[in-house]
Amino acid sequence: MRSVKSTFSILCSVYCVLCTHPVRSEVTTTVLGSVTDAECGTGPIAGAIVELDGAVRAVANSEGKYILTQPRPTVVLGLPPGQHVLMVAVEDFRSKVVRFSMSSLEPDGMPIRVDIGLWRRSGAPCAAARPHPTIDAADGAAGLVVDDDRDGIDDYVEQWLGERFAPIVYHGESERNFPASVDWFLSKTRMFTYDDACEPDEKHEVPGPLTQGRLTGRSFRATCQGTSTITSDSTRSRCKQATFFLSDLAKPDQAGLRNKPAEWVTYLHAYPNSLGGVTLQYWRFYAQDDDQRHLIHARVGPFEMELIPGHGGDWEGAMVHLNGLLLPASVDRLGHATIDAVAVTWVQGQHPIIWSEEGGHTSDPNQLDMISSRFIEQQTWSGGTVTLPDGSSAGYSGGLRNVGERSHPLAGQQFIRYSGLWGSPGDWFVTSGYWGPAFNETGSVCEDGVTPAYKSGVPDCSPVPVGCGRIFHTAWCKSMDFTQMDRDRECTASDQSR
Repeated sequence: MRSVKSTFSILCSVYCVLCTHPVRSEVTTTVLGSVTDAECGTGPIAGAIVELDGAVRAVANSEGKYILTQPRPTVVLGLPPGQHVLMVAVEDFRSKVVRFSMSSLEPDGMPIRVDIGLWRRSGAPCAAARPHPTIDAADGAAGLVVDDDRDGIDDYVEQWLGERFAPIVYHGESERNFPASVDWFLSKTRMFTYDDACEPDEKHEVPGPLTQGRLTGRSFRATCQGTSTITSDSTRSRCKQATFFLSDLAKPDQAGLRNKPAEWVTYLHAYPNSLGGVTLQYWRFYAQDDDQRHLIHARVGPFEMELIPGHGGDWEGAMVHLNGLLLPASVDRLGHATIDAVAVTWVQGQHPIIWSEEGGHTSDPNQLDMISSRFIEQQTWSGGTVTLPDGSSAGYSGGLRNVGERSHPLAGQQFIRYSGLWGSPGDWFVTSGYWGPAFNETGSVCEDGVTPAYKSGVPDCSPVPVGCGRIFHTAWCKSMDFTQMDRDRECTASDQSR
């Protein structure tokens, strides 16, 4: 573990800029209080790092007391007007995040007092202590809490963190398929049932109109190879053979929202992780994958062929893992078949730079595999801008939308529960639509947590290993803290089909 001194030095270097998103100041506000051991009653905790809105910080003295003074901001990105966040972190204790309203605490311009009690992360020197590895970010007795997705983190704190570490994405000038939003896509596509055991393949359209709420709660009977009930929100087809699917868009719409960057929504999934911090996933959606560079070699009888693994509906993303001090510990990107830790460039210590590979849209940490020499810059946070290759502004981006958890979606984002395909079935596994974030195949493993559920670099669905059991969707649940989260409900489908 780092010493308090070294940790404070890191915080100073990372957060030396007041805020990536500056706000106007009106008056000076002072926040003070004490940090104590809430579990064992051993008194004050010296050396605790206390931050207000991630902008100003102090270290608790030998009596556990701290004092913070800053110009009062009018807006903190991700929070309702007039609300703020206090974060307290120290070794051996659970980091605590408290959201509060200054107007409700500040009497007649006097300093605001916020006292913080911390719980220990693991074994403690008193009989009352219990292990608590999870971040403490939903304590209703200490501050304001809304936790509609029931993951143990205040939903506004999730949004605040998501905005704070949102990536900057570069799209190549030669890109043909640009980001889109789920709602736009649903207004263009149609929903079908599919069973390829029939001769010919059986497809039936589901009556519209299609909305997020109508993606779930549907079912049909697949009867051409045995009899099974396929649902749209709990059955996941292992090999895309018996499933619901959303049809590929017409050719002009496959370009996505090229000329409407204000609708380039980035979908946020935030959850407690095994580091005692928070993992932030940033998902991008494209109407079409047009990858023509990563050809797959196939053999059909005596013939060899090359396949272009393009398909309808493409979900790509990257994730930032924050440690117990709410500092970036690592960044992962979703590759074509695996999830890889990558070294990224950071802007002001907060925003990782991601390069969206032309055609296939994989999130690269650098531009080495990019075809273009000029790029479109997308700042993915709310209020972030889009800049064209010539340096001119294209206005604001679509910002961040917190989807919540699969078991409890937020703000009507019911699409996260849809277990079917986001594109039409093709002649091959790799040319068929793929799954959305919560059922994504990238990096998925068998029930043993080790064996890959799919083989990469093959054109058709490789047989799921014998005894694979329920597939674990790593892309949705990597590093998730299962002392807080339900592994089965969040990370596996309750039913599997062909």
